[in-house]
Amino acid sequence: MASSNRGATTTHASTGNHKRDSESSAATKTVWLVRHGQSLGQTARMMGLNRKTDPSLRDCGLTRLGVQQAKDIPRLLTEEQMGSIQLVVSSPLTRALHTAMLGFRQHDIVVQHDLREMGSGIPENWPRKMETVLRELDVGDDRHIVDADTESSRPTSGVASGRDRASHILQWLYDERSETTIAIVCHFYVIKALLQSASICPVNAEPIRCTLHSNGELEVA
Repeated sequence: MASSNRGATTTHASTGNHKRDSESSAATKTVWLVRHGQSLGQTARMMGLNRKTDPSLRDCGLTRLGVQQAKDIPRLLTEEQMGSIQLVVSSPLTRALHTAMLGFRQHDIVVQHDLREMGSGIPENWPRKMETVLRELDVGDDRHIVDADTESSRPTSGVASGRDRASHILQWLYDERSETTIAIVCHFYVIKALLQSASICPVNAEPIRCTLHSNGELEVA
């Protein structure tokens, strides 16, 4: 591990049958989707704050419960499952990155900006500079944080559609990353987009095991 977190650096027809056969025989990857722990945005109303407008909620962090939920993530996976995870990818928003740092303490983290939550009109989804976030999230252990926006091979950031962003992420993970077991820490609507499912309702800090296929399709295992 390269650096301490205290100074963390962000470094269908006849041809369709053949296509389906080749896709089914291609190797798959295991992806664990994790929604961040309970955030201050989720409890804003209880605290008398307007979630849609209060500037104090900009890129807000976790509640005390959210911190504990994040720390408890390893208990929700077997030792073998946790040990098999080779890569942790996180949204740049504070609530997700803090969850990743607390829940996957033995792993380096790649911050991928296309995993930020959809709905940029509310303060909690307004990102801040990565240096500011890392300085606040000083959890006191060795950690190497890589900002994917500084990598040469990364999905295109800022594409309009949330589904397009999700598609870019999944194809990047399959085509550009060698790891076969990956944890993604992100947000409610991002998980829905990754799974292309309106019915799934991600719970705070509860891992969802999925299978990633070579065509970029992700499905619950």
